[in-house]
Formats: sequence, C-alpha cells, structure tokens
Amino acid sequence: MDCEQSEISTLPNDLWSYSDDAFYTFLKGFAGNVEGEILEIQCIKNIRILLQSEDVTGVVCSVSYDTSNDCFIGFIPPSSNGIPNVNHFKINSYNELERWFEDINKSTLVNVHLIEPLLTDLTSSIHSRPYILSVYGIDNKHSAYDTILLKGTLLSYALNCYLFSNQPCQATFRTARSLSGSLSTITTFSIYRFINKVAKISQLNQIKSTENSNNNKSSLKFPRHQKYRRDESNTSASTQDISTVTIQDIENIIIKAYEKAESVMNNFQLIEVLNQSNLNDIYKLNSFVLHELNKKSTVDHSVINNYDDNDAINQSHDIDLVKCSEDSSDEQEEAEVYNLETTKQTFHGMKICEKINSIKVNNYSKILINGKHYYMLKQTAARLLTINKNHLSFDRRFRVKQTSKQR
Repeated sequence: MDCEQSEISTLPNDLWSYSDDAFYTFLKGFAGNVEGEILEIQCIKNIRILLQSEDVTGVVCSVSYDTSNDCFIGFIPPSSNGIPNVNHFKINSYNELERWFEDINKSTLVNVHLIEPLLTDLTSSIHSRPYILSVYGIDNKHSAYDTILLKGTLLSYALNCYLFSNQPCQATFRTARSLSGSLSTITTFSIYRFINKVAKISQLNQIKSTENSNNNKSSLKFPRHQKYRRDESNTSASTQDISTVTIQDIENIIIKAYEKAESVMNNFQLIEVLNQSNLNDIYKLNSFVLHELNKKSTVDHSVINNYDDNDAINQSHDIDLVKCSEDSSDEQEEAEVYNLETTKQTFHGMKICEKINSIKVNNYSKILINGKHYYMLKQTAARLLTINKNHLSFDRRFRVKQTSKQR
C-alpha cells in the first residue's frame, strides 16, 4: 500500500488537464516509449482498419554507442517469444565489450515494423502517416513473423489481413536516405544512424498529420503529391465488410488469382510453350530456371581491398596499443580493468580522459594505459575494436573510388 501511494504521489496534480500530445509525452517518460506509443495508437479516432507492414534493408555492419540509453547498437539482439530485447547490450567493462565483438554477430540488416491507419471518408482529404512500431537489427537468419507461425500462436482474426504491403517501409527507407542531403553520395547508414533518422521522420509525420487535420488559418501547410489530393465532395461513404474471413475465403482468393494469371499467360501462348517443353509442372519449371541461372551466373571469390589513402592517414593518428598482462592480486579488478601499453602520450581522435564528470560516468569505461588510470568513451572503444571498414555493395562512394583508381 505504501508503495502504491509513493508511486501515485509522483504524478503531477494537473495531469488530467494535459492535452493529448503533452499527456502522451509524459506517459512515455513515466511508463516507457513502447507503452506510450501503444496507447497513442489505440486512441486514433475514425479508424476501423490498420495496415501493418514489415520490411528490411541493408545497413553498414557497425557498432555504435547510444549515450541516451547507455547501450551499444549494432549487435543482433536476442529475442523472447519472437520479440527482440530492448537495450540489451549494456556494459561498462572494456574486456567484456571485446568479447562481444568476437562472439556476437553484428547486424547486416535493419528490420522495421510500421502500422498505417486506413482513414475513413470523414478524413479522406488527409493522407495517412505510418507509425513506426519497432526497429532492430537482424542477420536474415530469423524473423518475428516466422517465429509466430512456427509456434502456432497466430490469432484467428489475423486471417482478415490477407493482403501484405511494404510500401510504407520502402517510403521510410527512401526518406531516411534523402535526409543525408539531395547532393550527398551517402546512401548507406548504420543501425544507429537509421534510428536517429527514423526519429526525425516520426516527428515530421506527426506535425504533418496534426497540421493537416487543423482547420485554423494559422496552421502550417505542407505540399502534397497529386495522387494524395482527393476531392472530399466526390468521396462516397462506403461500408467496410470486416466480417470474419475463413480459410475457404482465402483459398477462393488464391484460386481466382491463379485463374487470372493463367488467362494472362494464355494470351501470350505461354501455357502451350510450357506443355511442349514438358515444363507444365511447377517443380520441373523451378529446376529448369535454376539450372539456366546457374549456367549464366559467375561467382567472383576475389577479395576487394577496402582501404584507401584516407585509411593510411587515419592510421597514423591511431595509437599502437598492445595488450599487456597486469600483475594483480585482485582477480576481479583485473577482469574489469583493461591494461594497455603505448609509447605515445597524446590521443588524437580518441576520447580518453584522466578525469570526467560524475554525471557522465556511465558513458566511459575504465582502462589502464602504462599503469595509469584513464577513462575511455564507449563510442571510442567501439571504433577501436572495429577491425574491418564495412560498406554495402551499392555504396556509390566506393564505386566512384574504384573507377578513379582503374583510370
């Protein structure tokens, strides 16, 4: 009882006078971002259907430190019942961080879950904006959707969503890349940078949705694409049949789609050609296509040198750090403090301090350099442990550099 009274006493007295935005902002800080966003989505008015989408895109395999949550981003988070753990990688020891770099796989893809409300005729003149539910890194070995199907916990009413669309995800990916600048060649990003860009996109979408639904003369007006400009007077009220969809209904939809595809193929006489070639069976056709693709494809096993002239300049500023075993009677302290030896006395490009502010003590790791105690920023430790310079295959900067070297 005393615990409940202490928790209630922390609430502000004027809580019920908060507006919607102020209330959800307070709720996210008090109960958590996930709980606040779920309640905010549940209170969407004039909405009968929500479209959920999921998609992935390639990211630079890199580990970064998030100062706001005191955790490392870039490792593949473990999942519980198909849900990735939030802020899992928290550590203060440099030795433990080094073991993570050696043992834990890093994310090569970023998985995004979005939900977009399908607006009714009352708000048809306003384009709906997708809400971002979750963003996490994966390596394409598993997905939350596969986990749900394998466990057999797919809800019965989920059969109503027989259509799947990743258009909101693709639009979010394009917007995130365009935030780098219209003239910038940076088309790739790490998971940490992508999360920062997505946060800006969410704020902008919230402003657009709020201002577009506001009829005041002083409200902000954003340009809209012509395909989103709808004449509200021409919109007719239509009732949505959201009755329970059975498996038989889904089978009928699949059969109709198959018959439509077969009619299109008959117009081009493809069915006749397949029958003459004895490829009318789906398994035979798949084997034939795979065989033809393997004959025309080549695999290049050569290793591309990812280092350029800038790497040689950056390496001159790095410290020649060598691991040194420290003689200490306290084994626990030896496991926590990392001992380094160097012949240099300056640390260019590295955040290493002898004294730090007590407020920022969680953002640093304790190390020993030549037997003297120092504090290293966790982001600096992540960059120091990153051995390879990673990039994606469609990075335009890398292709331009390779072309200039060949000339």
